Amino acid sequence: MYDLTSVNQAPPPALVQATVNCDVYLDGATAELQAGTFSLDFQQTTDCTRAGGTQTVDNITFNGSYSVVGNQITFTITGLTSWTGAVSGDQISATIPASPWTFPNPVAVVITRRP
Repeated sequence: MYDLTSVNQAPPPALVQATVNCDVYLDGATAELQAGTFSLDFQQTTDCTRAGGTQTVDNITFNGSYSVVGNQITFTITGLTSWTGAVSGDQISATIPASPWTFPNPVAVVITRRP
């Protein structure tokens, strides 16, 4: 099991999108990698209170496959998107590309294996 330890080079929660009315924060994430498959669960807060709206918390789950060649890891959400990262010891770093299924902007993340 892995936990999110960095978002765009800052500790979570971290701002990943801002508009005139709302901010979106990536609060945390967990990842489970098993035998070539993965489950990645993000916790995200959308705060629209400055525009008189509400604050909502969402859990976003991605399931797919992964492969490792040397220190390079590639995650694939079948039919949607893929991204490549680097494995270094107990950490995986990657930039998740912007897409309708992930985030509106690329997000650099580091996940660290639980002890």
